[in-house]
Amino acid sequence: MDRLQIPTDLREKIDRELGPGEVIHWIDQPIVRFFTPVAIGYLTVGIVGMSIILLGVFVKSIDMAKRGSEFELFLELVFMSAFSLIPFSFLSIPFTTKKATQKTVYIITDRRAISFEGYSPMTIRSYLPNQLQNVYRQEDKNGSGNVMITIRSVQNSEDGERKESIGFMNIRDPRGAEKFLRELADINI
Repeated sequence: MDRLQIPTDLREKIDRELGPGEVIHWIDQPIVRFFTPVAIGYLTVGIVGMSIILLGVFVKSIDMAKRGSEFELFLELVFMSAFSLIPFSFLSIPFTTKKATQKTVYIITDRRAISFEGYSPMTIRSYLPNQLQNVYRQEDKNGSGNVMITIRSVQNSEDGERKESIGFMNIRDPRGAEKFLRELADINI
């Protein structure tokens, strides 16, 4: 646990979550990646949106300066500033994702698997041995990857229902995590 950069407040949550005598066999945090495909998509949309707004402000300010209407220019700038919040929020997504990743930790104890995800609000999920029967691993070329524990249905107003895999995401040693999860699952058999 000391090799990981687990913040003090998260360490305290881990300590509160563990039962008396519960022993940690495996612990890891996701690999922090700033430029993921999703983050690049949000950054692109944010940059394009901010560029359009800044171009609009520039063109409008030149037009207003020619007409000498400072009050109209002020109102236009306030109006366009409000719209800049949308692309700005897209630009901030990689930073908030990075912060959430740094506040995420996955644990396998002698009794269960636990995930602490996000920072506000934090989602804590516990998986008992009987819930670990369908564990599988996804591995990247560099050996990092995901260990999927369960699949849940998510209701979506547009598409109806979709399936979402839940597990230990973007970890350094998915093979080791899978091994410990399978050993824990065997306790239930």
